[in-house]
Amino acid sequence: MAYLVIGCDLNGSAADPVQGALESWGAVRLLDSLWLLETPLGAGYVRSALEDVVDGGDRVAVFAIQPGSEWSASSEDSPGSKWLQSKIGVN
Repeated sequence: MAYLVIGCDLNGSAADPVQGALESWGAVRLLDSLWLLETPLGAGYVRSALEDVVDGGDRVAVFAIQPGSEWSASSEDSPGSKWLQSKIGVN
């Protein structure tokens, strides 16, 4: 299982298709354009799948984190922060 962080710069696309795809995979939002996902899918697959639903001027970045990775977020009680606490560990 991989723990992924997904960032999107949606310059031309509506957020609805991206949000729908991410939510269908069980992703949790950390910030407006930053999502967290536990998945058996690889980072390249997730990026490619999201690029299929965005416009050509949009950008998608996906990278893996692992338990014990250092992280910090300003809202410790948000769903994204709770996801990080449970999957990655408390910082």
